[in-house]
Amino acid sequence: GFVSDEHTYLRDSWNVLDMLIVALGIISLVLAESNFSWVRSLRTMRVLRPLRVINHVPELKIVVNTLFRSIPELGNVLVVSLLCWLVFGIL
Repeated sequence: GFVSDEHTYLRDSWNVLDMLIVALGIISLVLAESNFSWVRSLRTMRVLRPLRVINHVPELKIVVNTLFRSIPELGNVLVVSLLCWLVFGIL
């Protein structure tokens, strides 16, 4: 299966992202001649194309997953930094 079995293509979130990028590219190519304003916004999604490389390089996938997992801790660092800036801004 494509979706429903245990080890299928769409069970991995990176594959879902890859499929979404390809689908948006196909839609923007098919509707390139139309004058719909929302088609232009689909073209901005081309920025996500380099993310397809992540599927093919396992080391890069580890780095990106680690960055996503560190976001909550970076939020704590941001709060402490803002408090320091506030204190020195008042002084």
